[in-house]
Amino acid sequence: MNPFDGGEVKLFGLLRRGKVRSSRESVQYFADLNHDSAVEVELVAHAGGHVIPQPYWRYPRIWARRPKEPNGPAVIWAFFERQQPR
Repeated sequence: MNPFDGGEVKLFGLLRRGKVRSSRESVQYFADLNHDSAVEVELVAHAGGHVIPQPYWRYPRIWARRPKEPNGPAVIWAFFERQQPR
């Protein structure tokens, strides 16, 4: 499990998998890789565990919390709809 704020990755507190960047640092890394200012990079964060929040499907409770907002599929579609064809 990668920690959102970066740091050491641990699996159930036992297996150590090294250190990772924070989510925000990762987004900045990919933005910096692309010197073309017309390309958009966006981080959308939610407190929903391991599921994409959406109002259409109820995941089994054992998987994670079941948030309905933000509507993940709609957010993803809006992102790609804004992109200009190359």
